[in-house]
Amino acid sequence: MAGIVALGLGCIFPSKPPPLPTVPGPEAKDLVGQLQGWIVHNRGGIVAIALPTQDERIVRPTQENQGSVYSLSGPDSKGRIAFIEEEWRMRSWALKTIQIDGTHEKAFLEGKGSPLWKQVVGRAMALGAENGKVAFLGQCDGIQMRRPDALLREGPITLLDLETGSRREVGVRGLDTFLAWLPDGRSLVASSLLPKTSGGDLPLLTDDAAALFKDWAELPAVRILDVETGGSRFVSGGYHGAVSTDGDWLCVLAVPLVRRGSSFEYRLVDLQTGRSRALSWPGIGAVLALDGDRLALFEGLPTEGTPVEYTKYYSPLVGPRPLGSLKIVQLSTERFQTIIPHWDSRTRASFVLRPTGK
Repeated sequence: MAGIVALGLGCIFPSKPPPLPTVPGPEAKDLVGQLQGWIVHNRGGIVAIALPTQDERIVRPTQENQGSVYSLSGPDSKGRIAFIEEEWRMRSWALKTIQIDGTHEKAFLEGKGSPLWKQVVGRAMALGAENGKVAFLGQCDGIQMRRPDALLREGPITLLDLETGSRREVGVRGLDTFLAWLPDGRSLVASSLLPKTSGGDLPLLTDDAAALFKDWAELPAVRILDVETGGSRFVSGGYHGAVSTDGDWLCVLAVPLVRRGSSFEYRLVDLQTGRSRALSWPGIGAVLALDGDRLALFEGLPTEGTPVEYTKYYSPLVGPRPLGSLKIVQLSTERFQTIIPHWDSRTRASFVLRPTGK
């Protein structure tokens, strides 16, 4: 925990905490070149980074008279990025699209209330690569879990059709952690709370995690939802995850990180067979994207020798935090390479990888 610096005026400010641990090199040099796609994130406005070239473009510049980007997804095959804009001065929000070249910004939905403070929409959203549909969560409710304590957020899964402008709820509630489309354009992957009594043979947790969460009556589990029929099936226990470009694999975080210092417990799940295996490598953090069962894009610890940087914008009550990095890892060898050396985990980002077949 950061120390406290006292000033003569009686104010107190948190001091900088120590740097993050590092992972030893050397790094691989050939992994980024195997990726094709985009990293899109909300650095002020909207910024897109092309892979593998790492060329950066400003899609939507920061302007004083516009709201902040609360969440985003894409681009799809037509070059559209979907995003939720929060206008904090007007206490309103809008779901919009913009082309990756910065043109044709268009609003589809608008509403009152703050996404950040009132959770009128969730952060989780997914724009289908080909189907022209945006999946997101409507009004989210807090669910307080005890022993161990965790505040989960859950809301109705909602679809917006970008071609017709129509909006509908699918009749299923999801946790505000992640949403992902499978390549067929009708199957949506989401995490929901599943009562322990209805879990059947579903492998929800490892033995250690099961002991930690023994007092929870419901546990997070990943389901595949058919948005046309409304049917769904649970495929794995899990709270947050990423689906591979080919739709065959799910990398899932087994349990919520409910306490400081909790370890990441990821599993790689074959969505056809349900079989899974544990994933771990040096400096592992949140897994954000998968290229088949070969490569994973993840938030991780800095590599040894990387200059230390801290967050530039922060609450005066919390203070600055050291920045991690954005890396790619080869799952079969644990070789890794840094894409962005200083990465703020609060960044809202979308990672669209195209299958490479390598």
